[in-house]
Amino acid sequence: MAKILLRAEHLKKSYGGKTILEIPELCVYEGDRIGLVGANGSGKTTLLQILAGCLEPDEGAVERFSSTAYLRQLGGPEEEQEEPLNEWRTKGLHSGGEKTRQRISGALGKKAALLLADEPTANLDEDGVHLLMKRLSAVKTFLLVSHDRAVLDRLCRHIFELQEGILTVYEGNFSSYKQQKEEKRRRQQQEYERYTEEKRRLERIFEDKQRRASAVARPSGSMSPREAHLRDFLSAHRSTDTTQRAIARSAQNVKKRIDHLEVKEKPREPLSARFDFSLTKPPVSRIAIEGQDISFSYSGGPLLLSHVSFQIPTGRRTQLWGRNSSGKTTLLNQIAASEKKLQNRETGRIRLAPGVKLGYFFQDFTNLQAEKTVLENAMEGAVQREETVRSLLARLLFRGDELRKPAGVLSGGERIRLGFAKLFASDANVLLLDEPTNYLDLPSIEALQSMLTEYEGTVLFVSHDRAFSDALAQNLLRLEKGNLSAFEGNLTEYEAWERERHSRKTGDEKRILELRIAEITGRLAAKGLPPEEKEKLEKEYFGLAAKLRQI
Repeated sequence: MAKILLRAEHLKKSYGGKTILEIPELCVYEGDRIGLVGANGSGKTTLLQILAGCLEPDEGAVERFSSTAYLRQLGGPEEEQEEPLNEWRTKGLHSGGEKTRQRISGALGKKAALLLADEPTANLDEDGVHLLMKRLSAVKTFLLVSHDRAVLDRLCRHIFELQEGILTVYEGNFSSYKQQKEEKRRRQQQEYERYTEEKRRLERIFEDKQRRASAVARPSGSMSPREAHLRDFLSAHRSTDTTQRAIARSAQNVKKRIDHLEVKEKPREPLSARFDFSLTKPPVSRIAIEGQDISFSYSGGPLLLSHVSFQIPTGRRTQLWGRNSSGKTTLLNQIAASEKKLQNRETGRIRLAPGVKLGYFFQDFTNLQAEKTVLENAMEGAVQREETVRSLLARLLFRGDELRKPAGVLSGGERIRLGFAKLFASDANVLLLDEPTNYLDLPSIEALQSMLTEYEGTVLFVSHDRAFSDALAQNLLRLEKGNLSAFEGNLTEYEAWERERHSRKTGDEKRILELRIAEITGRLAAKGLPPEEKEKLEKEYFGLAAKLRQI
């Protein structure tokens, strides 16, 4: 039996009278690789803090039977850092990515039996995420909070879901968890349909018996022929009062059966919000954005963009991919500035097709009015009807009373969701999105992904969330060392194409080497070969053989 490393019992934690956590039992065994998921505000960070001993629960206790390392969210109090692991050495702590790498170094360097990690992928680029997954693959036991579905899929064997303070355990990785959730929703739907069907059947029987009881009691003049015949038939066997009471009792028995039916709640159905995209007056050009010979640098520094040219197809979703500091945001800013004719003409030209209206997602939220409500903010500048905007907000998880909340009291994730609602409701027909999933929880990411997948306009986006970008991208623009290259497909498809291309190239090189080695072998076997030529061929032979071994 696996060794238990941590056990929590009867945990309860409340803030402001609201119960955040109510968990009867939680156990972590040696070898467990757990992903902890839930909406923002569901208590994930609070739970990790309690398990790590940084926060006391209102009720319950935590027992730790091994050494534990706790990797906090960026922005929390910094734990003592040990010497960074070689792969994670950094020159400084200026960027969010560098700070994240340093924190990961400290946590992994402790070699604890149990690692508690809160959003370790935040601010990491593609290389950083790959390196993190490599390091975490070597960690035997961990409890991990992450909004990166690719990380949860690759690393986790269990998913713990926190919802309304309750912890539910699922076997398997994130994809398995989603499948189980969908199967559970389908079962609930089937149970709800059976419940409503049985309830309607019993209600019909109850109403019929009530009518029969009333028919027995009514004078014959007020009856229909059928009801009079029924009364005469029953009266021939028993008195009217007795018959009426018997039918009434039978009706009440049916009513009791209705009242005692196990109530099945209707599962929440997927929301839809079909808005009228024609109201945005989309461009008819095949190419929405075109750049020619674009170069850019800051204050005479190295070129971030070096004479790049590109095309963004109308109606397609294009991912702009590159490592941190490669110039992705710079290029998005240049495109956004082109709408206002602000780009430096000396650095090249960006042309927007006639009719293009840019919607640019940025994370400083200056386009929200703090004193106005969620609905009022979403309606400001909207070309869609209010009914459609309400549906958009519902799909982005704003429902009921939340529509009346002032924007000033919203959390960071809520403000981002509201910003997207404004974009979808506006007259924008080309969206520029820079890391749109940052600070969003998993339900919000999935809601945004669903809406962008259905979006009829043009999208150019930057994202390090592999699951999100692979689901959306139809085209890829790779920015590397100041140069841009285009590929039709997403990043995973591009990597597969690159591997295949490399494999073909390697195969061709191998065949060429083998043919030359065979040719040299044949010549060495020939009689009368001059010593100097033999020496030259032998030297070439051993050189080619060494190259062949390296392939």
